[in-house]
Amino acid sequence: MSLSLRPQIRGGFTLIELLVVIAIIAMLVAILLPAVQQAREAARRSTCKNNLKQIALALHNYHDVHNVFPPGSGVSESNQSRPTSWWTLILPQLDQSAAYDQITFNGTDWTLQNNSFHRNWSVVSQLRVPVLNCPSSDLPTVQSHTTTANTRSLGAPDTIAIQLTDYTGVSGTVHTGGTTNQIATTSKWNGYGFLTYNGVISPAFAATTSYPDAGRPCKMAEITDGLSNTLAVGEQSRMVTLADGTKKDGRASKWAGGAWSGGAGNANDWTMNISSIRYPINHVLQPYPTNCCADDGYEKHTLYLSAHKGGAQFALADGSVHFISENIDFATFNALGDRRDGNVTGEY
Repeated sequence: MSLSLRPQIRGGFTLIELLVVIAIIAMLVAILLPAVQQAREAARRSTCKNNLKQIALALHNYHDVHNVFPPGSGVSESNQSRPTSWWTLILPQLDQSAAYDQITFNGTDWTLQNNSFHRNWSVVSQLRVPVLNCPSSDLPTVQSHTTTANTRSLGAPDTIAIQLTDYTGVSGTVHTGGTTNQIATTSKWNGYGFLTYNGVISPAFAATTSYPDAGRPCKMAEITDGLSNTLAVGEQSRMVTLADGTKKDGRASKWAGGAWSGGAGNANDWTMNISSIRYPINHVLQPYPTNCCADDGYEKHTLYLSAHKGGAQFALADGSVHFISENIDFATFNALGDRRDGNVTGEY
C-alpha cells in the first residue's frame, strides 16, 4: 500500500467571507429593527387606546348608576378633609369594587397635607389599576408620599407609594368652543388658572349665579353638542417640554395624593386629575406670563400630550377613542372640549 502525500483540505470561511457575512447580518438588523420597534409601539398604542376605551365605558356605567358623570372634584369639609378624585368614584366600574368597598369618604384628607388623617392610606398604598397607565410612557407610575403624624397614628408607615395616572379628565375649555380668544362665561380665574365647568368631568363646587353649573356633575342630556363631539378624558403620557429645552412631569395627578386626590376642594383653590383646555396638544410652554398654570399637577391647564408621536389619544363622551393630531385647528380643539358651544366641529 502507498500513502498519499496530498494535503488534506478543510472546509470553512476565510476572514473576508466572515466579514462579509457579519456585514450582511448587520444590514439586516439595521433594516428590521425599526420595523420591530414600530410594531411594538403600534401594540403599545393599541393597549393605550384600549385603556381609554375601558375608562370611557366605566364613565358610562357610572352614569347608568348615578345618572351623572362623576364630578372632577368634590367639595372639601375643611382644609384637613380634602376630597377624592373622580378616579376613586369609578373604581367599581373598573373592576375594583373590593378596594372601593374598603374606602371611607368622611373625615379623611386625600392629599396627606396639614397633619390630616388619611383614613384610606392602606387602600391607596396597595391599589394599582393597570388601565390608568399608558405602556408607551416612561413616566413613573407611583410617587412616594410622607405620611402625616395623624395618619401614622392610624398605623401607616412613614412613607407610602400612591399610583399616578397618564390620563386626565377634560373639565372644559378656557375659551368658548370654536374660538381661540373669547373667554368662556363658565371660566373663572382663581390664581391657579381658569376653573371651568363647560366640560364632561367638571368640578362640583358650590354653585353661584355666575356659575350655575358649578354645584353639580354633568349629565349626558347637558352635552348638547353631542356625545360624539365632546372630549371626556385625554392623555398625559410624557414630559412637558419647556421653552428652554428642559422637561418636567406636569401630569394632573403629579401632586399631593396622586391619582386618588381631587385637590383642595374649593372653587378658589387648586384641583387635581382634571384639566381645562388652554393650550394646544403637545404644546411647548413659554415662560410665565406668556403661558400660565400648566406645568404642575395642581394647576388648571396641565397639558394634553402623548408618548405617541404626532398627537394624543382621547376618549369622547360617547365611549369612542380617537387619536387627535397635534396640528388640529385650536378652535376645533376648543369646540371638542366645550360640551355646549353649539359649533359644528367637522373633521379633525
